[in-house]
Amino acid sequence: PADAAEVVHDYFVDLDAGRFTAAAAHFSDDVLYSHPPYKHTGIDDPDRIEFRGRPALEAAFSARGKATFDHEVLTSIQRGPHCIFEGAVNNLPGGGTGSFVSSLSLAADGTIRRYVSFYCEPGVRLS
Repeated sequence: PADAAEVVHDYFVDLDAGRFTAAAAHFSDDVLYSHPPYKHTGIDDPDRIEFRGRPALEAAFSARGKATFDHEVLTSIQRGPHCIFEGAVNNLPGGGTGSFVSSLSLAADGTIRRYVSFYCEPGVRLS
């Protein structure tokens, strides 16, 4: 399988830069993307969100908009096509931080087929 850490890193680089078509291209055509309610974005639905399929995901990224914050993957573990990783969200409004834990499964072509994330604010202190 592909290196999930590399796929996730490239996805976050594109997402954080506002390259939403490129960000969505890291996901399979039939992706399931499940995310806690977005904060600090153009999507203000208070419920957990799910997008099915790359076109829906790309539209959601565009609606979310380019954010002022960025993502950093801190650690990950991969077994076959499955990966769990921990990360930080930096540069939130007011100088805040967030933490997330996510899991993913890769499709045979190395794109992300299933992505599930959990998030908290403020971020978990690293030291």
